[in-house]
Amino acid sequence: MSSSKTKSGVSELLQNKAELKAKLKNSFPHALKDHSPVVGILYDGENADKSAKNASLAFSLVEALNSLGTSAMLITKQDDEKIPFELREKVCAISMKSKSWEKFYYACDMMIVLTDSGSDTENEKMYRDMLKNGIIPIASRSQKFLSNYDPNHESGNCFIFDEKTIWEVFAATVRAIETYKFPYDWKNIIRGNI
Repeated sequence: MSSSKTKSGVSELLQNKAELKAKLKNSFPHALKDHSPVVGILYDGENADKSAKNASLAFSLVEALNSLGTSAMLITKQDDEKIPFELREKVCAISMKSKSWEKFYYACDMMIVLTDSGSDTENEKMYRDMLKNGIIPIASRSQKFLSNYDPNHESGNCFIFDEKTIWEVFAATVRAIETYKFPYDWKNIIRGNI
């Protein structure tokens, strides 16, 4: 794709994302803040042992993201009624079983991926879909085709954490949020993936 087509593709993608965020903000004014990135948190909720750990981490991340003044969106594979009510007051939360979950997903600027399910091929497909839709992954180093963003070389397609702990994930998320504040850098990451 030529440079001008890529630039217009990025601009169009970001414009569509802004319109989607504005529509969602009308329904969720308490959870979506103006001029802040929308940080999605994706966790599976299917495997009971991993689900409890991932849910606990996701809920802790919601608190941390709220303290940074960002907009958080919790996306899970479990049923809506399993998402605690007290959490719903702080975040947009939706099940992937809901008919409208995709509009929440595509409104995200970045996505913390806590899910452990799927084959390597399924996971790669999920990450590539995120990237082509302008959702920058915050993911485990175990995903081989993802490369950690390096601001010095303006290269990479995601923000990596080594271990799935609150501090590792939070540090990678802060790096992503800080990079988001620099439109040229953020657009460059997106441009490299569409």
